[in-house]
Amino acid sequence: MRPVRPTLTYVGIAVVAAGFGVIMFTWGEVAALTVVPLQMPYLVSGGLVGLGLILCGLTLVNINAKRQDAFARERQLGQVREVLTQVKALLAGEPPPGSDAATGEAGDAASETSAAEADAAPAAAGQGGADATEPIPPVNVP
Repeated sequence: MRPVRPTLTYVGIAVVAAGFGVIMFTWGEVAALTVVPLQMPYLVSGGLVGLGLILCGLTLVNINAKRQDAFARERQLGQVREVLTQVKALLAGEPPPGSDAATGEAGDAASETSAAEADAAPAAAGQGGADATEPIPPVNVP
């Protein structure tokens, strides 16, 4: 999907402005007339056309906004797919795609972990260490 240009939004805004202009012109012509049957042609030809232009302009703006949202959503879904692919590779014990370890450039230094890092991982995840055996203190509610 390609990026959406804001041109359609600007066209829609111009159509809405033209619709309001037609309504203002119609109101100016009708304001001087006191006989209702003489006001009806202005109402039909000017008022309804102005209302139609406003609705068409708002539709153009809405369509372009939805296209922009769809483009942004597609881009975000692509990023989520990449992250999920990396997580899947890490859970499978493989180096994530696109990393140095996957291409073999990093060597053995990237795959080696120290004993301190190995001990810290379960404790940080809440799966061991001295913190796992401590009882949780009760919470006093007033």
